[in-house]
Amino acid sequence: MQKHIFQPIPDLDNLPEPADKEERLRVIIANLDKQHLAVRASILAEAQQQLRRLTEQHNNNTTQQQAPSSPSPATANTATAQQAAHARLLANLNAPCAQGSAEYSVPPGASPQADASVRQLPVLPGVLVMRETTRVMGGYDRQAGETRGYHGGALERLKARGVDPRRG
Repeated sequence: MQKHIFQPIPDLDNLPEPADKEERLRVIIANLDKQHLAVRASILAEAQQQLRRLTEQHNNNTTQQQAPSSPSPATANTATAQQAAHARLLANLNAPCAQGSAEYSVPPGASPQADASVRQLPVLPGVLVMRETTRVMGGYDRQAGETRGYHGGALERLKARGVDPRRG
């Protein structure tokens, strides 16, 4: 996260001095908003780069692991086992609901059983990248919101006091 937040500071010598506290707070808030957008863009750019890299790796692995042109007997057995597991799943899902019950009744002997040959697909790399990016960006948004809220509140309090902003 630090590599996204800590960026080079522009030359501060040529910036105009704020005329009063109110203008100073407005400049701070504008700079915070600008920094917030830059950090979000940096986080997204890193996520896109990581997604491209993972996609290339996945494509390279897929190309290297091409399936043989004719299925082996082990592959045919696995396919048959998967079809049987699929048929059991459909039978369980289509089981009638018992009258007066919110629970489905499963026919005897048709209870769902885990089949070792049927495996859940792994989580796609893109989903993992998106999940991590969302987590990082959410954390940063909360922190940036607190900082902006602090300065925005100070500006509102200054306006509400009705004090001459040049004197404070």
